[in-house]
Order: sequence, then structure tokens, then C-alpha cells
Amino acid sequence: MRIAVVTKGFAQSNNDLSLPPLIDLIRSISGTVDVDIYAMYYPFETRDYHIFGARVLSFGLARYGRLRKRVGLGTVENRLISEHQKTPYDLVHAISADTPGQVAARAAKRLGLPLITTMYAGEAVFIDQIGYGAYKGALNKARLSRVLRQSRAVTCGSDSLAKRIGSHDGPSPQTIPLGLDAARFSPTGPAVALKGETRILKAASLTPVKGLDIMLAALRGVVEQSPALLDGVHWHLVGPDANTRGARNALTQQIGTLPITLHEAQPHWEMPQWYRGADLVVQGSWFESQCFAAMEAAACGTPVIGTSVGILPQMVAQDWRCEPGSVEAMQNLLKTTLKKRVDWAGEAEDQRAWVMENATLDKARDAFLALYDQVAAGRVSVR
Repeated sequence: MRIAVVTKGFAQSNNDLSLPPLIDLIRSISGTVDVDIYAMYYPFETRDYHIFGARVLSFGLARYGRLRKRVGLGTVENRLISEHQKTPYDLVHAISADTPGQVAARAAKRLGLPLITTMYAGEAVFIDQIGYGAYKGALNKARLSRVLRQSRAVTCGSDSLAKRIGSHDGPSPQTIPLGLDAARFSPTGPAVALKGETRILKAASLTPVKGLDIMLAALRGVVEQSPALLDGVHWHLVGPDANTRGARNALTQQIGTLPITLHEAQPHWEMPQWYRGADLVVQGSWFESQCFAAMEAAACGTPVIGTSVGILPQMVAQDWRCEPGSVEAMQNLLKTTLKKRVDWAGEAEDQRAWVMENATLDKARDAFLALYDQVAAGRVSVR
């Protein structure tokens, strides 16, 4: 089987782990299917190359202004059609339903090929409080509906996202988590020696959707109301990828006297030792399509608490979750969790068992390969 994968970006070298879930998926399926990856925006150059068993056609559209980017979308579409005419594809797989989905849908329609769309981020959501998501305005909503209607199959990384888009026309979305490498993320291996008797970790960027300001406000409330709960507790923030020194300085001021250490962003392959070095991981996002950081931590044997978004409602016990976007809810969750440390080990076992059963790379590989066979053979029913 030969497939065209249309995505916003892909790795440009073996040491570049941009979009690690997608890299792992391509690496796992490339020995079974012939994969061409159409990387629209990243790398920042135009070239063809081979990596992780796939051929990558890079267009570097991120280098251009809005008008040239728009023109460049047609270039991606036309190249896909040209390559199909040389050696036909069996299907087109869009990773993200926004611009990759739009380009893939047009190309697939012109070629008469079936389309699979994987929802990857905020294509079906808009959170007004933080200005996050692409599902705003009649034009963007119409574009999403058009992509979903044309898709022979739609996949999501979590049940919560599948439910969110379930009301759209088109095929009923299937939940297929992009799996993690269980050999890389496991309880066995080195651990970073983190400060504190009880070490709490948050691994996330500074983007508003990750809810770092809410977590800091909630922690400040715990300090004021129940300081004894924080005896011996030290927090570690890993991965603030601020583009400017000013943003990092602002975060440092927000932290103030809170018991928090701010760490630089870490390479993805080094994150297991950070998860293993922590006793608890906190996730406070307003929205997640899946939440890979939570899965990775749980796979390393460290329990996760957080907001009920992405994969967490499936992976985490109800009393280990709270509603997103609420300082009060996060504060109550922190206090409740810190009071029941005796339960952490049991919850860690349950979470890891769920990941191993439902969200490993092997599971994702088998599910996507089966879906490719079904779609190519026309055996997927459309609602």
C-alpha cells in the first residue's frame, strides 16, 4: 500500500524530534506501507529527503508571508497530484483538519482517492477566554465541516475530542490514540535528582492553553490557606519555551516566592528521566486533543492529576481530575491530592496499566494499518 500523509511539519534529521507522536507512528508503519510525507510549513526549506523509513517532501511555507503561504498550499496540492500520477497512492491521510486537511481533501477529491483525517489540535474548538483554537467564524467552521464530510474516516486521540466533533456531518470519529514508545517511556531507567521531599512536575510550554497561570494561582491559594500541605513539597516546571527573555522574566515574577524551580526545555528523549524523578505530574490545560505528556508520565510510573480534557477522563480516576479553566477547581484538586499521598502508588499503577492496554505505539500502529486496509478497500461506513 502507498499513502500520502499531509501534515504541518516533520523532522528534518534523526536528531530532530519535532512532533514526536507523528514521528513514532511513521517509523512504526513505514516497514509495512510506502509513505510519502508532505510537510507544509516545517522544515523551513524546500527539499525531498528520506528519514524514518519515509520520503519527506518539504515545502517550507513557514518562511513566507500570508499571501505566499496561501499560494503555497496550491503547490503542495499540485505536487501530491503529480506524485500520484507517477506512482499512484491508495489513500491520503491528513494530520490535522485545518490547512493539512483542506489541502488533502482537495487533492483527494481531484484524484478520486479516499481521505482519512486525524484531528490533531484545536481545529474543532475555540476558547474565547484565551483566544485558542481554529473553530471561530463561519468560514473556518465551514472549512472544517467540508473536510470532515469528505473524509472516509476521522480519528481522534481521545474520546473527549471524538464526542466534541461527533455532531458534525461525516463519518463517526474513531478514537485511536497516537501511541507512545513503551520501551522509551517506562518506570525502569535513570531518574533526575529533583529538589524536594515530594517532587511535583509540570511539563508544558508557556502558551495560554496549557493553563500555567491557573496552576500558579491555585498553588498560591494552597500556600495561603493550607501551608502545612506543602511541607517538603517542591515544584518543577520543565519546558517553558518562551521566545523572549521578557516572557521568561514575567514567569519568574509570577512564581515569586512559591517553592518552584524553573527548568529549561528538555529534549523529548530525555523526558523519561524527569518523569521518573517526580512523585506527581500536574496537567492544567484548558484543552488537549490527547495530552501526550500525561501519557508519558503515567507510562513512567508517575501518577497524573489535571483537568478533564484530552485523554485524562479515560486514563485518570474522577477524583484526580477537575474542570478546566478554574482556579478554584484546580486549588481544590491540589489540596485533595496532597492530603491522600498514600493513594498515589495505587493510582500510578492504574494509570500505567491503562496506557499499556490502550495507548502504546504497537496499538496505534496496528489500529492505523487496519484502518488503512478498511478505507482502501471501501469497507468503512459513512454516517
